[in-house]
Amino acid sequence: KSHIGFYMQEDFNWFRQPLNTRGASQLGQFSDGTFFRRIRPFWEGNAYDTVEWNIMPALEQISNNLINLDEVFVGVYGIPGIGRVRVGHLKIPQGLEGNQFSSSRVQTFQENAAYTDAFYNIFGTGICFMNSFLDDRTTYQAMVYRNDTSYTGATRNNNTGVDFGDGDYATTARMTALLLDDHEDRHLLHVGLSGTYRKAENNPATGGTT
Repeated sequence: KSHIGFYMQEDFNWFRQPLNTRGASQLGQFSDGTFFRRIRPFWEGNAYDTVEWNIMPALEQISNNLINLDEVFVGVYGIPGIGRVRVGHLKIPQGLEGNQFSSSRVQTFQENAAYTDAFYNIFGTGICFMNSFLDDRTTYQAMVYRNDTSYTGATRNNNTGVDFGDGDYATTARMTALLLDDHEDRHLLHVGLSGTYRKAENNPATGGTT
């Protein structure tokens, strides 16, 4: 089975503001405008009830003359005891945003919350293991990856999937459980726990920590 698709998200902005806010010592001049927040063609599919893949570039973003990536992976599923293994540029299994371990297509807003951008990385290049147990009431995900937002020299790599440096690896794991499912799915209690280890880096240009 194979599916080729495309989606986009575009921002339009219109401003009206009083004259007393337009000065350099105030908010400044706000201009109307538009831009494409996301431009995402994709090719996804599975074969032989064993292999899966997803190829999705982020065409709205260019970093160091490289196109940024959304999910670009190949995986194998149905492995006894382990479940599913994916290798490539993947969503890191942490956080509550629709854009984390799901898709930006299901986000309530086009941007992530401030706490997500402050503390989480959405993407990493590595290998991820995942499975569900007890009639899908319990899940686990564990990922070992390169930190996409590290630096090559003074340049931040963003989500290009390009990263070099000894020892710059990170790990993330998450477990969830559906403790209560009663009255035809009207009473639910769903809990989860996740954690990440990654090394904070110094920005070579400023000496600050990222």
